[in-house]
Amino acid sequence: MSLKTKSAEAAVLDGIAELGLGQLSGGSLILESAKAAVQRRADLEDQSEPLLPMLRLELRRLFLLVPKNRDYFVLRVLIGLTPELCSEMLSGPISEVEDAL
Repeated sequence: MSLKTKSAEAAVLDGIAELGLGQLSGGSLILESAKAAVQRRADLEDQSEPLLPMLRLELRRLFLLVPKNRDYFVLRVLIGLTPELCSEMLSGPISEVEDAL
């Protein structure tokens, strides 16, 4: 199992651990897993190159963006989080989220 796969699995497990018994839903699991993945991203930043050939062309293009803008795009557009949540998760102003898109 690759380091990326292990990290993704750990982010989902961290997301599950953050959920309370009454909070279990697909949306809340995605949100908590995304939060955990963002926290783990710094550890894996330098290791994205080996993954690129395995991704579809559309996803490879995301790596043309600087990491912070890529994070905003994934969280806001692909996952569908609000600008406020993206701002909170990535510790940046809401205007930065909107400018990145």
